[in-house]
Amino acid sequence: MQYLTKLSVDDVFPPNNNIIILPHTMKLPEALNLLVKNNIFSAPVARTQKKGDYYKFDHTSISLLDLMDVVKFTLEVFQNEDNGDDADFFHRLENDKDFFQNVCANNILDISNSNPCWPVASGSNLGDLAKALVEYKIHRVPIVNKEGAVVNIITLSSIVNLLAEKKEFLGNLRNKSVKELGISEKKVVSVTSNKRAVDAFHTIITNRISAVPIVDEKGILVGNISIKDIRAVSYTHLTLPTKRIV
Repeated sequence: MQYLTKLSVDDVFPPNNNIIILPHTMKLPEALNLLVKNNIFSAPVARTQKKGDYYKFDHTSISLLDLMDVVKFTLEVFQNEDNGDDADFFHRLENDKDFFQNVCANNILDISNSNPCWPVASGSNLGDLAKALVEYKIHRVPIVNKEGAVVNIITLSSIVNLLAEKKEFLGNLRNKSVKELGISEKKVVSVTSNKRAVDAFHTIITNRISAVPIVDEKGILVGNISIKDIRAVSYTHLTLPTKRIV
């Protein structure tokens, strides 16, 4: 792994000109649609001033909006409903166009406490970036240039894919077993297939994981629900047993 310290982040992951940055005043439905449309879990949020039809970004105020934040916000609203009626809540969520309209991206930044923003300077070595992902238990970091502008987003998955392609980066570690590496077995968090989809989302948020396996009454794996499945939020879907939608 010491080989990673000899590599610059920019050399391995060149600056990306297509980074999606959300204005801090963007309404939640639009922000959610952008995340889902671009098949991403998270996007940087920056304070902005609107200049005509364009936004001027303040690159010194970068945060991250994560799908986990959207799910957490939705579930908190659900829990705070006075009557606690699932059907009424989801009917409102599905049919009330104003439900999210007054909520901006800036209002729910990291309410899930799952992916705080830890920017890394452009030119940093890849080993330090990987170490930051592990130590801070985060899934992605924005790469910022000297002006503080985001030039890339490096995810934990990106590092894993890189190591899978460049096994020589692992050195002697690539010949060791999982047991030899000291990676211990852990209790797997799961949801039974007779539970509602909303219960699966509660499990995801509570355990700060991105997906949860769905098992039958015998504990046999039958599918999984991911945080990205928030796109299916509706009364019809979330009140169904998970076995009907996996």
